[in-house]
Amino acid sequence: MQKNNLNIIGIMSGSSMDGVDVALCQFYFISQKIQYKIIKAETFSYTKSILNTIENIRTSSALNFFQQDVVYAQWIGKKIIDWIKKNQLQADAIAIHGHTVYHYPEKGFSVQLGNASQIAAICKIPVIHNFRNLDIAMGGQGAPLVPIGDKLFFSEMDACVNIGGIANVFIQKTNISYDICIANLGLNYFAQQLNKRYDSNGNIARQAKVNPSLLKSIHRFKFFHQKPPKSLNREYFEDVYLPSILKYKESPENILSTLTEHIAIQIAQSIKHSYIKNVLITGGGAFNQYLIQRINHYSNKNIAIPPAQIVKYKEALIFALLGYLRIGNLANTIHVA
Repeated sequence: MQKNNLNIIGIMSGSSMDGVDVALCQFYFISQKIQYKIIKAETFSYTKSILNTIENIRTSSALNFFQQDVVYAQWIGKKIIDWIKKNQLQADAIAIHGHTVYHYPEKGFSVQLGNASQIAAICKIPVIHNFRNLDIAMGGQGAPLVPIGDKLFFSEMDACVNIGGIANVFIQKTNISYDICIANLGLNYFAQQLNKRYDSNGNIARQAKVNPSLLKSIHRFKFFHQKPPKSLNREYFEDVYLPSILKYKESPENILSTLTEHIAIQIAQSIKHSYIKNVLITGGGAFNQYLIQRINHYSNKNIAIPPAQIVKYKEALIFALLGYLRIGNLANTIHVA
């Protein structure tokens, strides 16, 4: 394994549902340590048809699920092979996360859309997939899975926070990782009520007002009083989070301001320990300047935001890493005793 330099394509589709992030990454060993290089990375936005599928797949029949699983995978496979040919790239394997449809670690399973056999047949490249279920079977939550990459690539950071559709944290000293709160999944939903794809730089939230009663109500959610490991899913967003917020009949602008405050408070709480000094923040939320300012307001940590390519494609990079580790028969999750 240590003699092999491999190029792996990592594919990630997150709960924000804005498309698939694709990164061709080179992995190799220097002095017994894995190194990486992102050769090429790009985001493919979902078509209206694909977006409609993933928005409604949870309520479809089993037969329709498997049909759309093929359609979704064929769309990805064609995007990848065209991308490879256009950019004259070479890949030894593909590591795909898929798009999570059901995530029930307490029931022993997690289901992702994205038929690996279809992608392998189209691209003529081996595909590594279904990462979450083994972690669940071994007693984990199946989420987050990125901490192995945080451990190997960002060990100088005391904590790594990723702010995507759902925010999560990995703490280096304890090897503990967990989902913190709903993040861009909620922010984007209410920005879209104002005909915006998202709240750019948090400008809407910045100019609006926090609703103190709503803020207190969200913080009383049972999830925030549970101890790690713990994870969130879209069902929680739709069945618990949204209905509780919509009861308040508040304006989308003020809800955005309140949710931004909530996310900042919960992230600050997750990194409050005195032994945490340096914190890496990645994911789409790292581009939300107002959210980062509010996190700084509630914490006294040294917050580092890496170059834009790492911010945007870190999860695709780490899923490529998970594939690389799997090929080498090396552990690709972190076990916490």
